[in-house]
Amino acid sequence: MNRKYLVISSLGITLLLVVAIVWTYLGGEQRELVYVYDESILHDFWIDDSGYVTFNCDITIKNRSNTEMKFTMTADVSKDIGLTKETFAYSFKGDSQNYEVYNIAPNSKQTYKVEFKALNGDKKTKMDRLPPKEVILSPL
Repeated sequence: MNRKYLVISSLGITLLLVVAIVWTYLGGEQRELVYVYDESILHDFWIDDSGYVTFNCDITIKNRSNTEMKFTMTADVSKDIGLTKETFAYSFKGDSQNYEVYNIAPNSKQTYKVEFKALNGDKKTKMDRLPPKEVILSPL
């Protein structure tokens, strides 16, 4: 009886561990919208007369959901402090203060032409020629 109880308990614990591992790697925090850094490009940047630095990028996004999604983009430019005064750069609609809204089809990948803007700091050069390491995607 004691050995049977030990075997059943061991099997139960093993099953729970397997479920936890599978959940972590397959079903855990899987985001619907994903920024694809390796397929994104920074073309150039410029500083305008109004005191903003603009980063001209091609940003690739993957939609893992079964529905069309609308979203906005914000770039983490914290590594460029000096060139920028701010930690984040925003994608605005033209010269307005309204965020640009992007659409993506279900289960697809798309590359967008994006201009991220942030207040210019006291430097005029960028640390590297890479796209933002992180882009925050905010579904609407």
